[in-house]
Amino acid sequence: MDYFLNLNISKKIFFIFLLMMMSILIFISVFAKYIIPFDPYYSDARDVLAKSDSVHIMGCDHMGRDLFSRIILGIQSSILISLITVLINFVIGTVLGIVAGYKGGKVKSIIMRFTDVMLAFPGLVLSIAIVGVLGQGVFNTIIALVISGWAEYARMSLALTISVKDNEYMKTAIFHGCDNKQIIFRYIFMNILPQLIVFASLNFSSAMLRFSGLAFLGLGVKPPRPELGLMLSESKDYMQLAPSYMIYTGFALFFTVFVFNFFADYMQDYLNYKKDSLMS
Repeated sequence: MDYFLNLNISKKIFFIFLLMMMSILIFISVFAKYIIPFDPYYSDARDVLAKSDSVHIMGCDHMGRDLFSRIILGIQSSILISLITVLINFVIGTVLGIVAGYKGGKVKSIIMRFTDVMLAFPGLVLSIAIVGVLGQGVFNTIIALVISGWAEYARMSLALTISVKDNEYMKTAIFHGCDNKQIIFRYIFMNILPQLIVFASLNFSSAMLRFSGLAFLGLGVKPPRPELGLMLSESKDYMQLAPSYMIYTGFALFFTVFVFNFFADYMQDYLNYKKDSLMS
């Protein structure tokens, strides 16, 4: 609450706006199938590239399917799959990073050399290569995003673990006979968790763009599943005939990434504010 009160007026307004938009996006991701007015898979030849009207508020796509319904499910798909990807990356990377930072020595060298190898490849390029081998599909896309994304979390958790490893409370815990599990979970993980959550929040929008990018290139989800990147790829062929098709789809992707990205920035500012408050 103190953090919010110390913001200036414009930042307070923007923060409230972000909270409202976040609430709407989360509501959409949970209750999408109850919101959509039409079956997103039903096509009608009479409505091919139809413009917005009182029935189809965003018009229809190139197969006569309701665009609003497909965009809502596309937002849900992007958010849920990105969330699953980030959670898996978070668990794998954090465990490996903490173990490497706490154990040190050969364990650290082996884990971090493997991590360095993974970080040497650009994330999107590696994801494209993996999906190209495994084939299209949601499950294969998640595998590709996990393989190309866990190393960032491992590097971050390693750095944070090293920063808290030599603190006095760690030495006190060891002196009082705490075992490795207690030290790792209670004194390391719980102390670096806030920074990791902020990092995961910042990485969420990146995972969403990567997922949509694969779909845009035809390497992600399979048609006719609604997905913003795939829909954007399909709409580019009809820019002249129905520009609203691409505009609505592109704006939905831009707005979703925008909200999550700026909300993560506020979370980072809040963490820095709390840290400064404790130090003062």
